[in-house]
Amino acid sequence: MSAADVLAQAQAAGVQLVANGDRLHYRAPAGALTPELRAALQAHRAALLALLAKRPPAAASRPTRWFDREPWYGQISDDEFRAIIDAYIVAYGAYDPDLPTREPAVLVAWLAARETSA
Repeated sequence: MSAADVLAQAQAAGVQLVANGDRLHYRAPAGALTPELRAALQAHRAALLALLAKRPPAAASRPTRWFDREPWYGQISDDEFRAIIDAYIVAYGAYDPDLPTREPAVLVAWLAARETSA
C-alpha cells in the first residue's frame, strides 16, 4: 500500500490529516481510526507528510457550514437563512447545523416556494 492509498483510505473513513512540520496530526470521528489505519499512517508518516506538503493551503480557510458551500455560497441572504432555520424549527421542533444535510426536504421545499414566489 502506498502513501497515496493510505491518504485515500483515511479520507474515505472521514479522517482529516494535517502536516505540522515533521508531525502528522489527525482529526477523526469515533471509531474511524482503526488499528490497521493507525499502523498504516505510522508506517507511511514521512511520505504522507510529503504528500500533505504538496497540497494547497488547508481547507480550514474554506467555509465548512452547509450554506457556505457550493451551490449555496452567496445564494442565500441572512434573512433567507433565518427563514430556513425557522422552517426547520417548525418542522422538527429544533435546529442544528447538520439538519439540512441530514433532512434536506425542508430546505428543498423552502427553495421551491421561494422560486414560485419570485
